[in-house]
Amino acid sequence: MKLTYRNIIHNVIALLSGTTISQILKMITILLIARQLGVRLYGLYASSLAMLTASSILFNLGLDTWLLREGGRKEEILGPLFGAVLTIKSILGLGWFVVTAILFAQLNWATFPLKLVCLTAIAVWLDSILLTSSTAFRASLKNYMASVPTVINAVSLLLVTFMLIIQNNVNVVWYMLVRVIVASLSATLALILVWRANRFNVQYSLIQQALKESPAFAWSDFLAWMGTRLDVVITAFMLGEYEVGLYSPAVGIVSALFFVPAAAYNVLVPVLSNLFAKNLPQAYSMAKRTILILSAIGLSLNIMLAMGSPLLVKLLGTSYAPTQNLLPILSLILTFKGVSFGMAAILVAVGWQKQRTVVQAVAVLMNFSLNLIAIRSFGITGAAIIYVITESVLMLGYSWQTWQYYISVQNKIGESTL
Repeated sequence: MKLTYRNIIHNVIALLSGTTISQILKMITILLIARQLGVRLYGLYASSLAMLTASSILFNLGLDTWLLREGGRKEEILGPLFGAVLTIKSILGLGWFVVTAILFAQLNWATFPLKLVCLTAIAVWLDSILLTSSTAFRASLKNYMASVPTVINAVSLLLVTFMLIIQNNVNVVWYMLVRVIVASLSATLALILVWRANRFNVQYSLIQQALKESPAFAWSDFLAWMGTRLDVVITAFMLGEYEVGLYSPAVGIVSALFFVPAAAYNVLVPVLSNLFAKNLPQAYSMAKRTILILSAIGLSLNIMLAMGSPLLVKLLGTSYAPTQNLLPILSLILTFKGVSFGMAAILVAVGWQKQRTVVQAVAVLMNFSLNLIAIRSFGITGAAIIYVITESVLMLGYSWQTWQYYISVQNKIGESTL
């Protein structure tokens, strides 16, 4: 893995190109499904996805971030590392699905129909396998290969969704079913590509290592989801499917735009992991560039979304008119998110995952507490404002922890020269 600026920029562009295509197509798919199903039915679709994605941490365990870091540091054993993650996700995923099906069958909530929940669970697991496969390529800076299955997945999902819309289908279960079919084909293709590039196998010692080191990453991923989707779940329970049907598309649009700073993050984590272990001066230089670039990206996306919100709402349809008031508020998140991605990349690379998790826990606790008050008093507008506040706190916390790392290193350097 050559760590030249040219190679890094090439990989960022390669991943960004593929991610841009897939995320734009996914955003269009979200808009089409929301428009076709209407507010209430789309509320069921979005609620199931939000709830099942949250519980998927029970088998994901933050292992994709772990693979990204370890693969960047030890590219020579990337195949066995991938095999360890795939084995863990497969075994735990099966247990998670069984427990989920039994639990929701007993609860019998109107907002979470059992058939829809089961299909959503399968889709979430398949998406996780697809993500792990893409992560294996990102860890070795083969980002053009990481983009292939994700783009195919996005294109296929848009096409089959469009076919359902042409047939005027308004059965929410069908939209989730085709998502499962597309995800299964995409995940299979991704696994074949990884096998050809890195003959993965299962090593018990690496499975033990992954499970031992995963808690900090698992908590981090869970808290990251809580920070971006907890408001959707609370809205579903407190206000019902109609309100969540209005709020979820707006949040979905903002989340879809995370792909730009996320692409740079996924390239830079393995690079920074390698540099902080082998070349500290170059690591500092790269870290500064990372923060500046991602901050500029976040601010640019903020401005673009705020200006383009009227057009996006028109695409959704007149029934989603209240969403137009939410998008300018939620667009502020993109500025904070850009900075946060830069700081998070550094914290993960230097092994300060636990410190990152502490910041996330504080932000999520605040998010949960304030949302219980804001959603009850101000509805979905209150949820949007609390989301923005949460992301600002997260950005400040990450920045503080990054500064603390820098100070600790400088103190060690000073002590060694005495």
